[in-house]
Amino acid sequence: MTNTIVTIISSLGGYEFVKWLYRILTNRSNEKRINKAEADLKEFDALRQQVEALEKHNQEKEERFEAQIKKVRKMQEEYLVLRDELHKQKTENNDLKKQLADINAKYEAIKAKYEDIKAKYEQLKSILQ
Repeated sequence: MTNTIVTIISSLGGYEFVKWLYRILTNRSNEKRINKAEADLKEFDALRQQVEALEKHNQEKEERFEAQIKKVRKMQEEYLVLRDELHKQKTENNDLKKQLADINAKYEAIKAKYEDIKAKYEQLKSILQ
């Protein structure tokens, strides 16, 4: 039986096979750790790339948000200016309406005086004839 084992070992490479088999058996746990470390490294690189992509995406969203906020603030400023101008126009319109009402009242008063004077003139004219 030992002869058979020795013959198999020598046909497979002799002493080199034994060294190779010893290395495989002893370094199996080391290779597992190395393989696990390589897998962890690949996973870490993938996660790092994903984080970088998400950070870039987030930065782009923040920039778009800031641009939109600037637009909103500009529109708010324009709205406030237009609102103030509208208020001034309404105030001016109300003042002009009051002035027009005053002018109409004065016109009616003058018209009434004119009619009164005209009636008196007609009376005097009829008396003098």
